[in-house]
Amino acid sequence: RGESFLAPDQDNGFLLADYPDDEHTRIDAWFVDLAERFTAALDKAGFEFCKGGVMATNPLWRKTRAQWRDQIALWIRRRSPVALLYADIFFDFAAAWGDPAPALELRRHVAELLARERGFLHAMLGEDRRLGVALGFFGGLKATGTGEHAGEIDLKINGTMPLVASARLWALAKGVEATGTRERLAALAKLDVVAGAEAAELGEAFEIVTFVLLRGQLTDVAAGKAPDNFVRPDEMDKREREKLIDALKTIDRFAARTRAVFTGTLIWRSRRWRARPAPWSRPRPARRRCRSRAPRTRRAAARTPERWRARRPAPNAACRSPRPTMKRARPGCGPRDP
Repeated sequence: RGESFLAPDQDNGFLLADYPDDEHTRIDAWFVDLAERFTAALDKAGFEFCKGGVMATNPLWRKTRAQWRDQIALWIRRRSPVALLYADIFFDFAAAWGDPAPALELRRHVAELLARERGFLHAMLGEDRRLGVALGFFGGLKATGTGEHAGEIDLKINGTMPLVASARLWALAKGVEATGTRERLAALAKLDVVAGAEAAELGEAFEIVTFVLLRGQLTDVAAGKAPDNFVRPDEMDKREREKLIDALKTIDRFAARTRAVFTGTLIWRSRRWRARPAPWSRPRPARRRCRSRAPRTRRAAARTPERWRARRPAPNAACRSPRPTMKRARPGCGPRDP
C-alpha cells in the first residue's frame, strides 16, 4: 500500500506461470534460491524479515496462478482466523516486478469470488473489530500500550488500521483494484460509495495520524532508538491533541458506518465500549429465605411486649428459620413445648 513508515517488515510473494507438475522439483528449487537472496537483500536494506513468514521463502506465498486461485478459494471456504488473517494480508497485493497482467487477472478473479461470497467480507469485518481507535469513553485520547509502552498509543493499530481495514473492505466489495488507502478512498468517491467531502475528510484524518506517527518515529531515530508505532499523548500540545482526536473521531465514524452496512448493526461498539447485558438478561437475585421474627429465648420473650408477641408467628411453625433455636422440641411435642 506504500504505507510502511520507518518500521517496515517484509510482506512479499511470487506469482509464477503455470508449469507441469513433473517439473516442480527443478523449477521450484530455482525460485527458492531466488527468494532467499531476494529477502536477504531486503533485510540488508532495512526491511526486516517478517516474523509471520509472509515471504516468498515460504511455500505458502510462492505459487503458480492456478495454485493461487485454489488457495484463495480455500481461504474463503474455511473462514478460520488464520485464513482470514492471510486473506487480509494477501488482498493488498500489487505487482512489483514483471508482467502485471497475471496480477490484474488474479485481482479480477478475487473480485468475482467475493461478489458471490459476501459472508466472507462479514467474517473479515468480525476479525477487524479489534482495531478500535484510541479514544476513551468521554472522547479523549486513551493509552493502548502495555508493559514498556504503558501510557502510549499505538497509532498504527489504533489509528490508521481502522481506516485501512474499512477502506479495504469497501474496495473488495466494489471491485476496486487500487491498494493504497487514499487511492481506494478516491475510487470509492467516484463510485458514490462515499461522498467527495467525506473522502477528503478521511484523507485529511489519515494524513494527521500518519504525520504524528512519522514524527514520533523520527524522534526515536534521533534519540538512537529503534522506531516503533507508539507515541505519548502527554508530550503533545493542546492543539495537536485536539487535531488528533478529531481525526480519530472521523475514522471511528467511517468504521461504524462500514460495520452498519455490512452487518446490519446500526449501533456499533468498538473495543473502547464495554457491552453491558440488558436488564432483562441479568440473573435475578436469590430470593431471601423467610426468617421467623419470634424471640429465640425466654428472656427475650419476657422483654417483648405482649401485643408484639401475639402478632409474631411461632418459631419453626409457619416458616423454618435458617438459624436453629436455642432448644429443639422433643419428638411428639408441640412447637412451643420445652
